[in-house]
Amino acid sequence: MRLAPALALALAVLAAAPGQAAPARAAPALSPADRAEISALFARWEKAWADGDAAAWSRLFHEDGTWVLWTGGEWRGRAQIARDFARPFATVYRDSIQRIRLVELRRLAPNVVVARIRSTTTGDSRQPGVTIHGNKLLVLTRRPGGRWLVLYGQNTRLTDAEAAKVK
Repeated sequence: MRLAPALALALAVLAAAPGQAAPARAAPALSPADRAEISALFARWEKAWADGDAAAWSRLFHEDGTWVLWTGGEWRGRAQIARDFARPFATVYRDSIQRIRLVELRRLAPNVVVARIRSTTTGDSRQPGVTIHGNKLLVLTRRPGGRWLVLYGQNTRLTDAEAAKVK
């Protein structure tokens, strides 16, 4: 079973039976080395975006990673992420900058964390002078012998009213 359906099932069971679940044990805190590695991943995110480098941006994901666009579309696998992000990086995002800010980092298991990040994107040629605000949810995993990478990412574009609340 893949992680997303298993996670959805676990959440549904917990939501359906409040008070019935055993008390959750807190996952151990992230080590300073893990935090540094995850921070470095976010720095590579911003650099790949600024460079318009779809291949570098896709390498933030596991080979079988999934990116859900703010429009609801899905890109599955690093190859599709790189291929399908190349066009916007060459056109509408050619001169754009995306900055991200970590809002929350929560360890769910020894090699699984959820990160909530806020983003601001400027330079989208379709919207000159506009800052696009985003809220992203990422599931990061570290596989045996590997490093932290994105397994699942969900991008949500904030409405102007929501963006005004977080400025």
